[in-house]
Amino acid sequence: MLEEFAINLFNQDQVLLSGVGIAFYVAGFFLALWLRSGKTWSLRRVPFFILSASVFLAVSFVALGWLASFAAIKAGVYWLLMLTIFACVLAGGFAYGFLSHARSVSAYGDGGSAWFGIVPVANLILVFKAPANKAENTGILFKAGNFFGVVLGVLILALGNVVSKEVDRTIERAAIQASEDPELVALSIDAMLRSNGLVHTLAQMASEVPPGPIDEVTSLISVEGDGQVIRYTYRLSSDVKSFPSEFHNNLIEGNCSENGLVPILRAGAVIEHLYMNKKGHIIGTYSISQDLCDSPPPVPDNKLAVEEIERIIDETPMGGMYSALKMYFADFRNTGQRFQ
Repeated sequence: MLEEFAINLFNQDQVLLSGVGIAFYVAGFFLALWLRSGKTWSLRRVPFFILSASVFLAVSFVALGWLASFAAIKAGVYWLLMLTIFACVLAGGFAYGFLSHARSVSAYGDGGSAWFGIVPVANLILVFKAPANKAENTGILFKAGNFFGVVLGVLILALGNVVSKEVDRTIERAAIQASEDPELVALSIDAMLRSNGLVHTLAQMASEVPPGPIDEVTSLISVEGDGQVIRYTYRLSSDVKSFPSEFHNNLIEGNCSENGLVPILRAGAVIEHLYMNKKGHIIGTYSISQDLCDSPPPVPDNKLAVEEIERIIDETPMGGMYSALKMYFADFRNTGQRFQ
């Protein structure tokens, strides 16, 4: 159950997953404020800046854990990986809340303004607000220490920003590679089926397939989820009027062995392929179900297939030339036999 929930969350929009991470961070922040309520430990500006930047850097490295997602899904422990990552994010929020409370005590005499730390722009007030205790040391060594402390904090922030962007790029590359992993695709779809049901899964799958060219003559026009049917509509660049009879068998063989389609076929889905020629006329509609996968129709006789291909060629603008050449070579063979 936990594994299915985790994979279902993994399959959601990236924005939603990021939102869950932010929610954990904010929850950790306010948990720290609640636990630190009434405490008087304080923290000056420069140490707060350095330590806050360090928390940001640490949380940026935590995101590297997502790179183990695909291995964890295959091992059936993705829920544990997700729990660990979000627990680390929660801890990062807690640490930042702890520091913000101490800075608020230093700047305002109590922790009541610590919430500034989680609000953009307002957090700068918390960073730069002078301490309530004006007796802060102002010696030359103190100022030099502050200067180097600020430089260190800026460097840590810059490093955290670089790490964060590089982690995002690395995760994107890993996601592209994972989308080509047949086993992972099948596991992901199977989890979607268990969590969302067949109809919702087909609708989501259809929404994620972009239209575009498939080969030199075939283009995918649209993909629709219609109840328990997922429909692929294609347009050809030729005006062919029909396909060979074995075309359906080839589709059945390809779809029934495709890892990303096997789970939905087993769940009762019907995969429909609709082909149109360049004039918009329907060439044929081919449906594939688990029953056809289990008991495919017999493969047509090759002789009949050749005859059907010849009929299709005859219907094209090149049909006349093809027929003339066929007759010429037939006459040539007959003439040659007479001279032997």
